[in-house]
Amino acid sequence: MGKRAQARAVFKEALAEDSGLSVNSTSSKPEMVRLFNEVQSVFWAFGLRLQQPCVCFSLQRLLTPMKQILMPLPDVDFDVTEVSVPWRMITDAGHQVVFTTKTGSNRPAADPLLLRGVVFGKLGAAAEAKAFYAQLMEAPAFQHPIAYDTITPGSFDGLVLPGGHAPGMRQYLGSQLLQQRVAEFWALKRPVGAICHGVLLLARATDPQTGQSVLRQARTTCLPGYMERLAYYLHLLEAWSLLSYVSEVRAGRGRGGAGGAL
Repeated sequence: MGKRAQARAVFKEALAEDSGLSVNSTSSKPEMVRLFNEVQSVFWAFGLRLQQPCVCFSLQRLLTPMKQILMPLPDVDFDVTEVSVPWRMITDAGHQVVFTTKTGSNRPAADPLLLRGVVFGKLGAAAEAKAFYAQLMEAPAFQHPIAYDTITPGSFDGLVLPGGHAPGMRQYLGSQLLQQRVAEFWALKRPVGAICHGVLLLARATDPQTGQSVLRQARTTCLPGYMERLAYYLHLLEAWSLLSYVSEVRAGRGRGGAGGAL
């Protein structure tokens, strides 16, 4: 192993994980320059000198200020995947998710059908999403959400609007107060993510200056209703076919068993 490779190995060993080195500009960040000097001192120990500033991704990530991401929810019936997966990804990136419900009094609950399967165990959340949701239920921020009327849009760096299909979603999608807060956050021009029916909440948020939806003149994506209905009916057909097949097999075994007895 050459000296440079040895130096890299020593530096990487000093880091717990995520230790790949990457080249970054550090001229405007004194703390990055300091880190570069520390990295360079490791290389100097092997008689080497870096040709350009390098910092480790892990250390750069530690220096990135933690962001606060707001995620509004209804009290019940939100989509398991659309809440638990973004929460897990955001927290894994080193940021904090703040949950908010209408009153902020109780821990919200996902659509139970998605946890056990909508039709004969089908159309439910994937195992990974369920595992994330189990972790989410233990998170303090999820157990103690803030109320809609306490939201201060300027206090947050990002907004995630998840979706869901069950009746409890009406509380969230139809809240004029929440629509107003979403419009106020949109005006800040900070990152906004809307998933599935979450786009509907964004569409209903009105710009007070124009009286029109904040999504007017914006570009977004959605799943047309007819596609969603088609997928639902196809799964119903699949479940019905499976049930019919099982019934026929059982009936055949019953006849076979009777014949064998004779």
